[in-house]
Order: sequence, then C-alpha cells, then structure tokens
Amino acid sequence: TYEQYATVVNKPVEKIISQYDKDGFSFWSSRESCFIISYNDALPFSICRWTLMHELAHIHLGHLTPSAPVLTRVRTEKRSLFEIEAQGFARRVLCPSIILHNCRVSDPEEIMQLCGISREAAEYRSHYIKKLEHRQQFRLSPMEILVEKQFEKFVQYYLHSKQIRNN
Repeated sequence: TYEQYATVVNKPVEKIISQYDKDGFSFWSSRESCFIISYNDALPFSICRWTLMHELAHIHLGHLTPSAPVLTRVRTEKRSLFEIEAQGFARRVLCPSIILHNCRVSDPEEIMQLCGISREAAEYRSHYIKKLEHRQQFRLSPMEILVEKQFEKFVQYYLHSKQIRNN
C-alpha cells in the first residue's frame, strides 16, 4: 500500500502521490529482485482492484523489466500505448465482454456489481457491450471462446440466480 511504501522510503503518502500517481504504480526493485506494486488503499475497493490489475498488466506485457525498471510520468507515444494496452488488459480480465454478454448484463449498475469495478469503468464497458450486442460481435477470437468455456458454470449459476431474484 502507499502507507507501507511511504514508511519504507521515509516520505509522506502525499509525496508518493505527487511523485508517482494518485492510484498506484509499479517498478522493478533490484534490491528485492522482483516487481513491486504500490497502490493507494485509501481509494474505493473497485479503484484499487482496477489499479492492481492495470499494474499487473504493465508487468505481464513487458512494459517493465529489470533493464527498464520504471515507466516515467513523461507522456510519450510509447507510454501512451503502454497505458492503452494496460487498460485493455485490465478490462478484459476484470469484465470480459463475452461473460457480460452471456450473463445478459449491460447496465452499468449490474456491471459494477458483477465485476467489482468503478462506475466510470462500468459505464464505459456498458457502452462498449451495447455496441458489440448491436453488431453481434462475440466469439471472434480463440481466447474469447476459451474464456467463455472457463466461465460456463459461473454464467449458468448467475443466470439461475438472476431468474430467482426476478421471480
């Protein structure tokens, strides 16, 4: 957390926020020989969750490496691309479109509830899902088909629970 990181580096949390980001950041620690993710746990759970997945995306996608241990705050074309990729990764992991489609969920409130994401993220996803629904653009990639299969039992349970709630 930012509190823990602030203690380690002997700086106030406010300095961490101004120096890095209000939500979170990640870097390679040569001292610890591992990646470190620090996040602002004073923010709502849904934002912390998204931030952690976003930072994991930077690591998984190779945006951070021992030879490139940090992403600078300076906006560059490459940094912008990294941010777009990390946001896309977080979105696909936390609220996969095929699962929202199969659960018949497109309302931001229900997306927030189902996926544990912020209103802003849920509204964006809702808009996107409605576009996909209109164009019937599902099951177009092998990965999406695998995700659908992996969540098959969950979707059945969710739809059954939804039917019980509605009756």
